[in-house]
Amino acid sequence: MILVVDDTKVNQLFFSRTLNKLGYNIVLANDGIEALKKAQARDPDLIFMDLLMPNMNGYEATKKLREQGFKKPIIAVTASELSDERENCLNAGMDDLMKKPFEQEDIERMLQKWLNADLKISHNVTSATTVPKNAVFDAGDMLRYFMDDEITALPLLSRFIERTGVQLKNFPALKEAGDWEIARRDAHTLKGAAFSMGGTELGNAAAVLVQACKNASREETEAAYPLVQKAFSNFKKEAEEYISSKG
Repeated sequence: MILVVDDTKVNQLFFSRTLNKLGYNIVLANDGIEALKKAQARDPDLIFMDLLMPNMNGYEATKKLREQGFKKPIIAVTASELSDERENCLNAGMDDLMKKPFEQEDIERMLQKWLNADLKISHNVTSATTVPKNAVFDAGDMLRYFMDDEITALPLLSRFIERTGVQLKNFPALKEAGDWEIARRDAHTLKGAAFSMGGTELGNAAAVLVQACKNASREETEAAYPLVQKAFSNFKKEAEEYISSKG
């Protein structure tokens, strides 16, 4: 049994579909607190652990799990580009790191490496397709993430647009209040989800905002935020046109 700890529904769904397809039972946790309870109750064979989550982040959850005697593999899952992220994860007690956005092959490799799983990595021909560096919205890229399941992807795309609109509307208040950690977490979540939903331009803009929040810099944030707004506006227009074309 695999425990997946992630507060993003898009990632939860992808993990569920992939792991079920590979023959694994899966348990989901939305944050570190839930992870501690479910790990104790179910004793999973491996944990995929997101790093930035509300209530308790992945670093804290991993340290507590190790303190409680959990010895099985914990794999960090992150969209961070920090050069020392792997070292930070290992120091916290994690065994390995998987970068977002990830694909089925990445999950399979982790299972092979840490569980000696006898899996044949499935190579999707479309995965080799080159996505433009700053694609506004690439439906093909999004569908690759969802293994060409458009019925599943479309509602999540709509939900992502709605959620992102709310996040961006609330972001200035976080900046004014100096809630840099929450602002960084929100920007980090947006970054990872944007790449998964085929929004490279939006993901790249969010990455700049993540760094600005990490630096707790009002000047950098005020420069980065409008770029994210513009990228989201571009993404929303193209994505909603795509949704309408399927209706």
